Amino acid sequence: MDEEIFIKKMTPDDVLEMRKFQNNESPLLSGYNFTARTPLECKFWYYVKTSGNSNYFICYLGNRVIGYVSMKYIDYKNGTSTLGIVLDPKYQSKGLGRKILVKFFNYYFGLGFKDMTLQVDFFNIRAQKLYKSIGFKRYGRSYQIFYGDVDKDDLSMREYFVFIGEYIFSKVYLMRLKKEDFADFLEG
Repeated sequence: MDEEIFIKKMTPDDVLEMRKFQNNESPLLSGYNFTARTPLECKFWYYVKTSGNSNYFICYLGNRVIGYVSMKYIDYKNGTSTLGIVLDPKYQSKGLGRKILVKFFNYYFGLGFKDMTLQVDFFNIRAQKLYKSIGFKRYGRSYQIFYGDVDKDDLSMREYFVFIGEYIFSKVYLMRLKKEDFADFLEG
């Protein structure tokens, strides 16, 4: 994969291209599947995600859309925001997420931002390793409502989820990347 990674501001047409992503094999990640979304659902997704205080960027490998990165809850005054990243499953575990994040954080911190936070599910070990590898550090735990498929009868799921009535909450780690920690990563 010697093709170049390219990142640009997302458009509604880019979301239509995301319907070509493979579906995630894990039912825990089914909320990231785009293949069954109609063009209208894709446009709705785009406008919901990009309205308000968020910026979404589409990621290309050569001329193929392979994922997206988001800045949510942007606080320009304090120089912070919250990260989101999604890759087409066929491009995962190939080092591309790391390359995308390095390129994105060079841009992000170059704009004068001071740090980036994120929430990562307890069950998403691969993502946790990626984030730690570029300098993210855990600073807490929390819960977020979960919309994926979970077998409530599988007792092992209680390690990752809390079930309250009809609601499912995913246990998440709160992580932060400070500008100086990213600089240390680049030097190291």
